[in-house]
Amino acid sequence: MPVHFDGVGPFPFLIDTGSETTVFSTQLAADLGLVALGSLSLAGGIGRADAQRIGATRFNIGKHAISSARAVLLEAEHLGAAGVLGIDSLRDYRVVFDFESDNITITRSRSRPKSALSARSDGRSFEITVRARRVDDRMVLTSADLDGVPVQVIIDTGSNVSIANPALRRRLSRARAIGKASILDVTGAEGLREVVLADSFRMGPLVMGESAFIISDSPAFESLGLSDQPAVLLGMNHLRAFRRISVDFARREVSFDLKG
Repeated sequence: MPVHFDGVGPFPFLIDTGSETTVFSTQLAADLGLVALGSLSLAGGIGRADAQRIGATRFNIGKHAISSARAVLLEAEHLGAAGVLGIDSLRDYRVVFDFESDNITITRSRSRPKSALSARSDGRSFEITVRARRVDDRMVLTSADLDGVPVQVIIDTGSNVSIANPALRRRLSRARAIGKASILDVTGAEGLREVVLADSFRMGPLVMGESAFIISDSPAFESLGLSDQPAVLLGMNHLRAFRRISVDFARREVSFDLKG
């Protein structure tokens, strides 16, 4: 996603619906002359780290002028981009990930629905819409289960893989371990974690077949108060199974178009 700062750019940014905080690379901050004001503790996919923070920043995505009350600074080598747009920058917007055309669009959230389903920018409706609850601005789907175990699902477009917490692993009596996988998160934390294969995964009316999840006690679960409840950070490996998805932060809706 191309981002401009006072006409300077574009700089490539990722969109992370699982992060409450926008992130700039230290290199970008230096190029823009942004000065750190202090530090804060940042939760990554598997680790937590102290990161420098900067104050309020304005930037543009296309025609949209966006303000971030604060941003944290991390190394570009761990981000894979010049920065990451978190929910703090997107809470008034709707983001559509079109995997078929490899395109992302951002529009203002609608103030009221046009129909029972979310509408695409071309006026047609998404096939399925699931209502979410908001926890620290993150979108959490509660009408979901994994092998029949009720589970809280956080849509996490910033992760390439889906992560399940140990509380869920203890309930998955039918899931089988299929190996281990190495994970590297935006803080630079790296670890080897168990991978399990579940027979079925359901979100609302959506039912998937066999699904693999990495088991990790991610700090993100703790920050959301979900350490002791079965929960999943649903990453791109699952989300790319759809033709497109829409995440509307203001309306607390996640919509899906199926492939085929």
